[in-house]
Amino acid sequence: MRSCALLVLIFTFVQHSCETILDLETPEYEDQLVIGALLNNQDPYQEIILSITTGIDRNPTFINMTDSKVWLQYPDGREIQFMNANIEPSDKLKNFIINSLLDLKEGETYELFATKPGYDTLRGMTVLPAHIPLKEYNYTYDGGISLRGEKRSAVNILFDDPPNQKNFYRVGILVNTSEQGVEYKTYTSSLDPSVTESGDFDYALIEDSTFNGQSKSISLQFHKFPQNSIISLYVQWNVITEYQYNYDKTLRQYRISIDNPFSIPAQLHSGIENGIGFFGIENRVTYKVK
Repeated sequence: MRSCALLVLIFTFVQHSCETILDLETPEYEDQLVIGALLNNQDPYQEIILSITTGIDRNPTFINMTDSKVWLQYPDGREIQFMNANIEPSDKLKNFIINSLLDLKEGETYELFATKPGYDTLRGMTVLPAHIPLKEYNYTYDGGISLRGEKRSAVNILFDDPPNQKNFYRVGILVNTSEQGVEYKTYTSSLDPSVTESGDFDYALIEDSTFNGQSKSISLQFHKFPQNSIISLYVQWNVITEYQYNYDKTLRQYRISIDNPFSIPAQLHSGIENGIGFFGIENRVTYKVK
């Protein structure tokens, strides 16, 4: 018994005495351009955000983005330059805006470019999906109980989903109440299994794998405001690409896992060349319900 204990002691001493400290060379971190660009065919004012990633050893305050540019290229080669909306050279997030309606056509491919000296030109590409109209839309004050057990109002929609192709939608509810005086997006959800929350939680995402090619009705639940307090009510109906749908779903997964140390890291769905981020164009129609 003593000999076994002695052998264990010797083995432990030898193991610890043979430790070797390795000085590993880690690759130097390379900054990348980051872009967030969600455009649509309806709004005259639209915004794009451009920044760069930084390593943990750099202070992002000293990133100067004033020498960067962003533009949209049409299929025929025309280019639309987005205006620089920042004033301070120290702004680490660069906002680019456009104050005119974009001339976009269904089924055509559009490219987005961003440049900054010292970086490869960032490039994104997307298609404007074809419009799929709502056939019916109506408001219900008593819209049922949500998954969280809360009483909700609802907007009920009906549409014909095109057959033999994957279709994806993003829908939001805009409300104007007597307290607010302006339209604003409100949290939208549904008990329908084809619906999930979007990355910003104000919209609902819909995919048609369970009803492809059929007429589909969905009840969209939202906050139950005091009766007769809603002045106006709108449905913002967007037809989107599969790429945008996947990006929005992974963005949601990322945001709900931020404060959970036990969650699995969420890998954002990105389709940008020479950088990271997102570029999408929605086919949007806004319907007045009330």
